Amino acid sequence: QDERNKKYADTAKISLVVNALPELALTVDSTKFEDKKKPGTITLKIVNKGVVNLKYVTVSLGQSKDYELLSSTNETYVGNLDSDDFETVNFLIKPLVEQPKLNVELEFKDPYNVDFKQKYAVAVKIITDEDLGKTSSKIPLLIILLLIIGGIVYWKYYYKKND
Repeated sequence: QDERNKKYADTAKISLVVNALPELALTVDSTKFEDKKKPGTITLKIVNKGVVNLKYVTVSLGQSKDYELLSSTNETYVGNLDSDDFETVNFLIKPLVEQPKLNVELEFKDPYNVDFKQKYAVAVKIITDEDLGKTSSKIPLLIILLLIIGGIVYWKYYYKKND
């Protein structure tokens, strides 16, 4: 109030910067291998479990004695990764051991352009169709071929007999 007892109300707005540390999870989403020693594709899933959105996310797969990288590049650009969202990246590798450990590095920026780097050692269990009991049997193919050959032989025999 002023000297004449007149009351005033004043409102002011202030802003606060609220930020949290990024929380990422990196997992093996899937593998596609015909054999444990032959090249195959590994799909990695990057999950943003935190409350902040991330920018310029890049995934790099480092060299290791556990595997040979066969992809054309060891780095994949993901882009923005919003809170509670995920992205996947694929790498083509040739495993040199039965259960290779991938050396993965994530680089990104938070909403305030602070740089972050996180390194992961991700164990990969290579599962083939043979491990799952999905061996491809050739018996149905052989039966179909025998039926076709038998039909051709019967057809030729039947028409030669009638001629």
